[in-house]
Amino acid sequence: MNKPAIIDSEIEFTVFNHCVLTPPHEVEDYDPKDGADVIYAMAMDFITEGRMEQGKKDLESAYRLGSWRAGNALAYGLSAGWFGQRDYPAHLVILRNLVEQGSRDAMSNLGYAYQHGLGLKKSLRWAIYWYEKAAERGSIEAMSNLAHIYLFHEGKYKNEDRGVLMSFKGADLGC
Repeated sequence: MNKPAIIDSEIEFTVFNHCVLTPPHEVEDYDPKDGADVIYAMAMDFITEGRMEQGKKDLESAYRLGSWRAGNALAYGLSAGWFGQRDYPAHLVILRNLVEQGSRDAMSNLGYAYQHGLGLKKSLRWAIYWYEKAAERGSIEAMSNLAHIYLFHEGKYKNEDRGVLMSFKGADLGC
C-alpha cells in the first residue's frame, strides 16, 4: 500500500503540516502525556508506513480517548482520501466536535474547509471568521492563512494592515 498523498490539487499542505510530516516519536522532544498520545504516535507510524487501515483505527481510538491531535489528523485523513474515498461529512463532524471543545487547530481547519469548499459551500467570510478564532488562540497556521487572504485577496477582504499584523504575529511564533 502506498503512503498517503500529503499534497494534492485540492488540499494544500499548509494546514496540517504539524501532524503529517513526521511521526511524533521522531520529534526530538516528543513526550507522550497519556495513552491517547501513545496511540496517536502509533497511528501516525502506521500511516507513514502506508498501513492506512490500522492507522485509521488507532486515530479513531486516540480521538475517542480525547486526543485533539488525533481528531485533527483523522479529519484531515478523511478529507484527503487517505482511507479510501474522501469523506467530507465525517471530516466536518469531527472538526465541529473539536471546535466545540475549543481546539484551535480544528477552528483553523474548519476555516480552511470553508475557504476551499471542502464538504461545504465556499465562503471566505466564514473562513476568515474561523481563522480569526483560531488565531486568537495562537494558531500559527490560521495566522498564516489570514495574512495570505488579507494581503493577496482582491475585494472587500483585502486588509494590508491586518495582513502585516498576522504575518508578524505568525513570525514571532516561529512561522
